[in-house]
Amino acid sequence: MFNACAESRTPEALNLAEKVYREMPKSFHSNPYLLTSLLDALMKCGNIENAQLLFNKSPKKTLPTYGAMMKGNNCYIYK
Repeated sequence: MFNACAESRTPEALNLAEKVYREMPKSFHSNPYLLTSLLDALMKCGNIENAQLLFNKSPKKTLPTYGAMMKGNNCYIYK
């Protein structure tokens, strides 16, 4: 779902991704796969500030997590 929101890059998709994240069980928030997908969606939809906050508070960062931040930042800059 987060991947679909990232691809659409609309304000509605951003709202949906944020809503789903807020309603997910807290135990899912530490899942690096979900985190990476959400970061990708946030970055591509232009919510860089929240993506950065989420990235900073994530205790378990993986290489794809760093990649989502860097790739998303490049997509947003050159939009």
